[in-house]
Amino acid sequence: MRKYLPQFEYIEPESLTQALTMLNSLESKDGKVLAGGTDLVTSMREKGLKPSYVLALKHISKDLNYIDFDAESHMLRIGALTTIRTIETSTVLEKRFYPLTEAASELGSYQVKNRATVGGNICNASPAADMVPSLMVLESELQLISSNGKRTVPIEKFFTGPGKNVIGKSELLKEVLIKEPPGIFGASFLKVARKMTGCAIVNVATFVKLNGKTVEETRVALGSVAPVPVRARTVERELKGKRIDDLDISKISNTVETDISPIDDVRASLAYRKHLARSLVERSLSISIKRAMTE
Repeated sequence: MRKYLPQFEYIEPESLTQALTMLNSLESKDGKVLAGGTDLVTSMREKGLKPSYVLALKHISKDLNYIDFDAESHMLRIGALTTIRTIETSTVLEKRFYPLTEAASELGSYQVKNRATVGGNICNASPAADMVPSLMVLESELQLISSNGKRTVPIEKFFTGPGKNVIGKSELLKEVLIKEPPGIFGASFLKVARKMTGCAIVNVATFVKLNGKTVEETRVALGSVAPVPVRARTVERELKGKRIDDLDISKISNTVETDISPIDDVRASLAYRKHLARSLVERSLSISIKRAMTE
């Protein structure tokens, strides 16, 4: 049976300033912001979501669609309406920010990649969002703007639950800010899904910074293993300060169970998610260390 969208007020601001003014005036209503629409439209058609209004950003995409790297400050800025396909194919990202291109390559079909945006993937706040683990291990920050000003939120503090985040009703995500990692490092993103272009059963990103043959810093992030994407702090502590030659990566990866709280659902069982988390962390760390050693 064909399903139709519910009734709602459709709003198309012509500028970023106008969009913020409209959001401010609509703060008392329960509405949604439309970027690429790959998640929102499905939720409205298939999952019973009924916003009172939809504010579409298509006319202001030129203001929020960019990838800029400042070599002097070593700061990367990615506009919230930058498409996943643009991230996947960016030459700016392929050298020092490649976990983002790896994650983008795993996110959906080409049709989805050409519509979906990095801001939408973040703000949808899915525990299985593919871009988020890579953004977390790169210690990204999110700049939120409103008619009253702007604020910056570390990505780890952005999510409050499945489908929930700290963004206010009068705010928009403007851009993602990432400081270029200094020194010698390796990173990796891996994902397992039921279908090649499907939602992650588990996804993992890792980052390993070396000082000679010693692990100076490690970051490990996972999706689809808790109500929100999580850092595996136990794994990170176990690796820090260890010499590469002395590492038992398999044993250390098993400690990830301390940091996650997976559930049974239609995509996988709790036990299988735990198994995948251990396996993917081990594989991703091995890749990251190898890349760091050959940098």
